[in-house]
Amino acid sequence: MMLKKRIPKGIRRELIVEAALEVFSKNGYGGSTIKKISEQAQITQGLIYHHFKNKRNLYEAITKKYPTRWFVPSEDMGKIMGGDDDRKTLKNFTRCYLEVMRRNVQLVKFINFGRLENPHLFEASLTKSDDSPLAILSKHSEKRIKEGKLKKKKVGLAARIFLGMIHWYGLRSIIAKEKGWRVYNEDEVIDTIVDIYLYGMVAKSVKKESEMQASGL
Repeated sequence: MMLKKRIPKGIRRELIVEAALEVFSKNGYGGSTIKKISEQAQITQGLIYHHFKNKRNLYEAITKKYPTRWFVPSEDMGKIMGGDDDRKTLKNFTRCYLEVMRRNVQLVKFINFGRLENPHLFEASLTKSDDSPLAILSKHSEKRIKEGKLKKKKVGLAARIFLGMIHWYGLRSIIAKEKGWRVYNEDEVIDTIVDIYLYGMVAKSVKKESEMQASGL
């Protein structure tokens, strides 16, 4: 029989949320139960129900606690995103993003489970933030477009694509470490992601030829 811990009243809710994050990150929403969460926290199921009406209510509590905390910009983020060298800026942004992913592996897994398994519940639980990676990157891109340094594009869409490439690599590197898979050269990966975002994949000569054909020359 599992020994239940006596938890000070003031930290019970916090403990339950932390235990739930651990269980949801391993099992997803569908594979998680109040019983598993109580076992993880080493408390009774009744104590969980005292604080949370049901599993969904507990799930939503996690998304409210961590709407932005999973990505906490470093103190130098303002300086990183304020430079005139876009390639250097985006490389530093990418390294910061990957660093935070690795500091918050449980939360990264929780987020990915949520988006794949129950996207409507997950997205409905989130709150928008001005310091999210998407908001930070979009703001920088809009500024550089106005300055004439980046070509006009759908900023939100471009930012999501860029973040998608970073997130895929970050997620794969986390799994690779756990499974013993091949590890890519990170500097090379970052260079490639940033170059694709800024310059695309088409060689200059091919791009010039396509532009001439489009103009009828």
